[in-house]
Amino acid sequence: MMSMRRNETTNPKRDQGRTARQNQRELLGQLRSAHAAVHDLSWALAELESHLQTLIDHGSEGPTDIMLEREIRDLQRQRDELESQLIVQMIQTDDLTAQLERERQKAPE
Repeated sequence: MMSMRRNETTNPKRDQGRTARQNQRELLGQLRSAHAAVHDLSWALAELESHLQTLIDHGSEGPTDIMLEREIRDLQRQRDELESQLIVQMIQTDDLTAQLERERQKAPE
């Protein structure tokens, strides 16, 4: 009967450790997703910059092409937006990394 009571009662320290580990797993999942987003945005930005540079080089070889200039401006706008998104995502990744480290430090041993 006594051993049954011990099993039925909760251990706050153990529950706290379980909760901390669960929080860490959730943060780690979010961090992995954030890193993947940074990777995808970086790749998209590199591709866009490569295409943009090709158009700029092509445009400098001949007479002025209004359509080409318009496309270059549009791509430059898209590049600026992607850069902003990448910066925001990198900041979020850093925040998640710091939050995960704080969780790990306060987790009971």
